[in-house]
Amino acid sequence: MGDLHRVGRSIRHCFIKENGQRFYGQLLKPPMSQTRNSTFFNPRRILKVDKNQRIENGDVFQMMDGDWGLTFDNTEGYYRDSIYRTFGVIIMDSCFKWKRRISEIDPLTRQEKTIGYEDLGNLRCSMEFVSYTDDSLKIPQPRYRILCGKDIRPGDFLDDEITVQHVEHVMGITMAYVRGKNIV
Repeated sequence: MGDLHRVGRSIRHCFIKENGQRFYGQLLKPPMSQTRNSTFFNPRRILKVDKNQRIENGDVFQMMDGDWGLTFDNTEGYYRDSIYRTFGVIIMDSCFKWKRRISEIDPLTRQEKTIGYEDLGNLRCSMEFVSYTDDSLKIPQPRYRILCGKDIRPGDFLDDEITVQHVEHVMGITMAYVRGKNIV
């Protein structure tokens, strides 16, 4: 088994995480048996790393071609290996200015009021079309979700035009449903 481990090390690449840390691994295409999930998160790759590499679900890293990838839990269907760990990878295709509303309780009315906005920097994410939903006038509106590794919350603003509506934590990443003007 040691010889196979040495061969695996010879074909790995150096990747750089968003925070500047380096790690070594190998990007692979998923096997055909795993493509049934590709409609849920697309496009996907498999990241194979040594078990001592410092990488976790929700990490963002730059790939060899310059694109950015987001790791997610992809252990289902893979043999747990004593040498390697595997992660699914989502290609990050969007980057937005991210703001969060700062509010306080008005002492007179006891209602929450906005006192400003906190700039949280840029949010690198993947944006996917989900479906059309009818608004209050029964006009179909497109619904999108974003996938990222950050702690976004309902009510956050992206590029001042997109509002985060609902947030779920799935497979080690954050999935948020958004709406707004001129999405994509």
